Amino acid sequence: CETLLFESLDTAGEGVIDSNSFLWFDVEKKRWRMKEAASAARARWDRSRRAVQRVVGQKDLLEFKQFLKSKYGSFLRAWRVALTANDSMTLHKTNFLKACANLGWHGDAKLLWLFF
Repeated sequence: CETLLFESLDTAGEGVIDSNSFLWFDVEKKRWRMKEAASAARARWDRSRRAVQRVVGQKDLLEFKQFLKSKYGSFLRAWRVALTANDSMTLHKTNFLKACANLGWHGDAKLLWLFF
């Protein structure tokens, strides 16, 4: 095991390990730090995007509820007539997206699904 480690670090094949044998480590450390910084930036961006989506999604949900109520008079009627034609107590995402299109809803139905 020690021989394998030594031979791996002695890339020049001189039988000696010196500070130049560890230059790759600085490159890897820099690459790792860049990945960590990119990951942290992505996480901040995702949190910000989710916060905006929450606000927009809640607003869209209220508008969608008002849209259903004005079009069908009640949520129960909208559920039975427009959203689940087979009187099911469940609604799958694909059926919801199709129902939104059929209803003429012009908002972001995929985002609305997250809040429905």
